[in-house]
Parts: sequence; C-alpha cells; structure tokens
Amino acid sequence: MPASTNESGGHSHLPNFIKGLVIAFCLGLLGVWLLFGFGTKEHGPGDLPGVVRSQFVSEKFVEAGQGIDKIIDDAITLMDGGSFDKAAPMFREARDLAISGSKKVVSSGKGKEEDDVFRFRFREAAARYYLAVCLYKEIEKKDALKWSEAQRKGEPVMLAYSEAKPIMDEIEAGLKADPMNKSLWRLKGIVDNMLGRFLFAARALEKAVEIDPEFAEAYNNLGRVYLNLKETDKALNAFKMALGLSGERVETKASANYNLGVYYSQNALALKEKVKNVPDKDKLQQADDYRNKAEKYLGEYISSAPSDPEGKKIAQEYLDLLRE
Repeated sequence: MPASTNESGGHSHLPNFIKGLVIAFCLGLLGVWLLFGFGTKEHGPGDLPGVVRSQFVSEKFVEAGQGIDKIIDDAITLMDGGSFDKAAPMFREARDLAISGSKKVVSSGKGKEEDDVFRFRFREAAARYYLAVCLYKEIEKKDALKWSEAQRKGEPVMLAYSEAKPIMDEIEAGLKADPMNKSLWRLKGIVDNMLGRFLFAARALEKAVEIDPEFAEAYNNLGRVYLNLKETDKALNAFKMALGLSGERVETKASANYNLGVYYSQNALALKEKVKNVPDKDKLQQADDYRNKAEKYLGEYISSAPSDPEGKKIAQEYLDLLRE
C-alpha cells in the first residue's frame, strides 16, 4: 500500500475512519515506504551511475573490479527474490573489496591509475546502497506483524534511531565515496522521513532530483515529505512530476496516482464536511473539483496497481465515501 499525507488541519471534520488514515499517512508507515519507497526491481545496477561499470585504466585492477561487479549482481538477484539476509553479507564483501582496492590504487603511486580510485569508490557506494536497503528490508520482515496491525488500526510506526543507525552509517559512508549517487541521497531522504527529520529528508531528496531531474521515484518520496512540511503546492508538483516521469514503471506510476488520489479525496471530504451545515457555493464547487480529481487518480491506481489488495481496498473506501 503506497503512502500519502494530508495537506492541512481539516482532519478534525472528518469521520473516524478518515482520521485514522490521515494520521497514518501523515507520518508514513514503514512497510508502506518499503513497497513504494525503494523496491529492488525498479532499482537495479542501471539506477546507479554508469561509471560503476566502467573499466579500469590499469589492467592489474580489472579483475578485481569484475569480481566486485559479479558479487553485486549475484546479490541483487537474491534481493529480487526476497533473500535479503543472504544478500547482505555479499554486499558487505563487495564493499570491503572495493575499499581495499582503492587503498591499493593509492599505494601504487600517481599517474593515470589515480582514476581507478574513483572506480573502486563508485563500487563501494553501490554496495553500501544495496546493503542499506537489505538492512531496512530485514527490519520490515522482523516487525511485519507489528506494522500490519498498526496499518489496520491507522496508527503511525516510526523507525527508531537504534534501527536506523546501521542503515544511516552505510548511507553516509557511501555518500563520502560517491557524493553524486542519486540512489543514496534518495535512501537518506526516506530514512530521515521515517525518523521524523522532515527538513533533512527534503534536502536529501531535493539533492537526488538535482542530480537526476528525471528521477521519478525520488519525486514521489519528495511529495510525501513536502506534505509533512505543509508545503502543499510543492507536494502536488512533486507527485505530478513523478507521474509524468514514471514511464513504464508500474509501481512508481501507481504510487503517484495513489498519492494524488488520496490527497484530493481527503480535501474533498474535509470541504464537504465543512459546508454540511453552512452551505457555501464556492466551497461546494471546489469539493466537486477535488472529488473528480480523486476519482480519476484513484481509479487509475486501482486499475493499474501491482498486487496490493490492502491499498486497493482503502482506495475503494475513499471512492465510496466520495460518492455518498
């Protein structure tokens, strides 16, 4: 189920069902962030800088680089199959080999080989990125029942600092090795958001889309963070950017449609409640406009979303409320 948030304090006029959902969406449920936050299948090696796969200048480092690449590729295959516990030690191995490789380049002296330091560092950053994702996924799996129950009750689940530290350590070290790694900046924003550090999250995600202005997944995350910061116009623009840039990426497109649909649903219901006893023609017209947009985006989400029965169920409940 993708995450979303509401724009304003209009929740107090909503039914209890909506109130619970609004709270959960505002704070961002961890399991939700994982589904549409950084799914592995939409983030293979091609999502990282192309230079990660570049050849070394010195022949003596080529074999080591190819060995690291193979470990990363094999570990990604395990990730895509859900074996995060098996993939994590492989990414650690790739990380350590890359660190060792860069040290060997430095000790070999100056010249053209200096460029090979960066090739090892890019590989180190890639390994740290995927390792951080594995650590995050392992937490999700361990506490799956707790998060599922929180979702059902509409309660927020935040990531504890003690859980986040090992993930953040890999992210920060990865960014030192490769400051232009868009995936690491995006992952930093996701984790900062789950820690409630919304300003830090926004800065990290803004950096990700600065590096790659067509980074649709990061725009989705950025929209959620902007809503947490009450930056409504920025949030809507970010969600629309995500939708426009999603291309054939089904999960990214579904998440953007869901975020936009829930935003417009919540505001349509809030306006509808406000004018129930005090009719206001302009507000009724605005509520109708919000409702039409909500029906459009939620309808597209339901028809195109991946296997996500809980998300579809909530989307349908919003549609039913809008049509009452």
